[in-house]
Amino acid sequence: GFDEDYTSTILRGSQSGYSESVSSAGAYTGFTATSEVWIHYLWRFAALASTSAEHSDLFSGGNRITYLQQRTDGQLRGFAGTINAFSGTTYNIDTLYHVWIHYKADTGATDGIFQVYVGTTITRPGTPVINISNHDASASIDEIRFLGAATFDFIVDQILVDDVEISSVTN
Repeated sequence: GFDEDYTSTILRGSQSGYSESVSSAGAYTGFTATSEVWIHYLWRFAALASTSAEHSDLFSGGNRITYLQQRTDGQLRGFAGTINAFSGTTYNIDTLYHVWIHYKADTGATDGIFQVYVGTTITRPGTPVINISNHDASASIDEIRFLGAATFDFIVDQILVDDVEISSVTN
């Protein structure tokens, strides 16, 4: 399940969102559909996934367009349209990460962008850990979902969504 009022390990403010490994229920944030979106959120996981599992998905009209998957080796794997890429970086349990996602729809020339940046400070790193620049998903995004993963627990907080670049956030 997903606990929106989680207070055991708070990432920011007085409560965070907690995804338990007992079900696939999750939480979502909807917004006005846009062909280009920047997203930021705080993320922390307590154990490596026992099998690869999704943790954040971008949707359009109820259809999943892109998603991030936590792998058993601590890496992330991103999917956009029919393309996927690995982070090449192993992320540590019990560490607070800032995650930035940049999505831009394909214009019909297989030029869609799906970038994921991960860092431990409030400033977005200069290089994405996942950089897909040729995906074929042409849909405008209107929702991010944080899915309950049947194989690992994680905490999210400070979810920001904008149609202009997010390069840093405040503590």
